[in-house]
Parts: sequence; C-alpha cells; structure tokens
Amino acid sequence: MNNISNILKEIRSILLTEAKNTDLIVNTIGLPTEISDWITENFSEKFQLWFANNFKKEAVKRISGDKPVVENIMLKMLKGDSTQTSLKNQLNRQKSYFDGAFREISNWMRGRREIAPETDDLNLKTLTFQEAATRAQAWNEAVRRLQIGTIVDESGKIVKTYPDGFYWLDLQRSHCGQEARAMGHCGNASGNLFSLRKNKQPSLTGDVHRGNLIQMRGRANTKPKAEYHSKIVDFLLDDKVNVQSMNPSSYRPEQNFELKDLNLEQLSTLYAQKPRLFVAEELFKVLVKYPEFANQVNFRVTPLFDDDKDILGRRHPEMKALFNR
Repeated sequence: MNNISNILKEIRSILLTEAKNTDLIVNTIGLPTEISDWITENFSEKFQLWFANNFKKEAVKRISGDKPVVENIMLKMLKGDSTQTSLKNQLNRQKSYFDGAFREISNWMRGRREIAPETDDLNLKTLTFQEAATRAQAWNEAVRRLQIGTIVDESGKIVKTYPDGFYWLDLQRSHCGQEARAMGHCGNASGNLFSLRKNKQPSLTGDVHRGNLIQMRGRANTKPKAEYHSKIVDFLLDDKVNVQSMNPSSYRPEQNFELKDLNLEQLSTLYAQKPRLFVAEELFKVLVKYPEFANQVNFRVTPLFDDDKDILGRRHPEMKALFNR
C-alpha cells in the first residue's frame, strides 16, 4: 500500500508541476497553448521553463530575420492564447526547426550526470541556447565513444522472440543508463523505450510515445541496417507494442528509421495492415523513392499535403488521377 501511495503522490506532483509550468509558459512567458503543450509533453518538467524561454527568444529572432527592432515589437505581441493568429502560425512552424536541437539538449540535460558524467552545476538562468547546443553536441559525441555492447543486469518485458535468438524487449521506462552505455547514445525517450537484443546485446533502440514511433536507431544513433528491417516491421505490427502512427523526431532525421528505408514488399505488408502509419510526410518520401507504390494507396485514408501532390504530379503525371480516386 505504501508503494501505491508513493506512486500516486509522485504522479500528482508531476501533474501539478506540469499544470504550473503550462500556466507560466502561456500567461507569463506569453507563448500560445500549442507551443506550451509541445514543450510540456516532450521535455522534462525540470527544464520546461528553460525551453520555453529559449524557444521564445530564438524563434522570434528567426521570424524577425534577426532584426532587433522587429524582434522587440514581436516579443511585445506575444500574449499567450491572445497572440495574433498570424504570429501563432509562424511560431508553430518554428517547432519543427527547433525540435531536433531541443531534443539533443534535453538528452544532455537529463543524462549528463550518469553517462559521460559532467560535474558542474547548470545555471539555467544564464545558460543560452547556443551554449547548450554546443555542450549537448560534445556530450553526445562522448557518449557515442562509450558504447560497451552488453547489458549486465537486464530488466523489462519480452514482447517478441525469434528463432535466431533476437528478441524485442519493452524496457518499461523512458530512460535506461545501461541501454545508453551499451548502444552509445543518450538512452532517453519521449515515451517508452524498446530494445532489439540478442544475448543481452542491443542492436536497435525504439521510442514509442502515445502510440507514435518517435525514434528507431542503431548503435551510436545510426540508421538501422537493412538486416533488421523485417524485425522493425514486426515491431510496428505487434499489438503489444501498439504503434498507431509515425511521428519521427527531427533530431538527426538522416540517422532515424523512416518508412522509405523498407523495400516494396515490406511497405505493402505494412500498408495492408496499418495504413495510418503512413502519415503525409512519410508517405511522400516513400512515393518519391517508389512512385509505383501509389497504386496501392487509398489517398482518402492516407492523404498527402497539397504541395507534395503538386511535386509528385509534376514528376509523375500518371499519379494525379490516383489522388482523387
């Protein structure tokens, strides 16, 4: 009973902190709820206000073209949910630009004491975005050099096994120092960590957050090798894992798994069983690589953005008729 009581207290404390941070981000810092939700859902509550303040500063700098006079005017226009719609839309477009860098910084902030440990105390009041990005990059490089390959004290729940000795393990947590050291990456996730292993040696690490696959990477944050693609397809289709959609992190996307990495047979298998995995951005990249795949797509179920339709239609005029069927 004491354990349950402690867990409930911890959950209540986290919810209260997030609610307090949301109020500060919207009503004091002046960012709209859409930006606040993105920050509170993806970054540790301890650092959310730092991310909010730095997003405000850096996003407005980019939108203004780094012109101080325009920048100051725009900062005064930020009034939470009362911010003008046009400025809200511009801020929302900046999320994708900063998401990757923010995730790398977040990994550093959360893991810097445990992996490739740093001993200095961070002063979040004076830490700038540029300083944090530089330190995060250096720390991630140090982590990559540490990979040791084998897990000593394995824990978690096996969700699928293979005759060749591989197995998918649900680590049932969002951070794992052992996975980090074995794989040479930060070991942090937005949601729940999964690991493809054999003899306690990880080959892939996955991050599933609220039914979305955020990341799937190999050692040292590399793109998964083709030899693991069939097991990734199994992972995406497994009901126990329950991946419903793709929402890839913008942190080093060229090193993250993408649907276009699969072959046509694997793509056909996925689309037949889970078409909604093919979100617009992923579907577009698949069709650029495999235009013939369009014949299998129901564009009412898995639509494309209009701009992407125009690009594909110019490259492959025969595809235009398929968009409206």
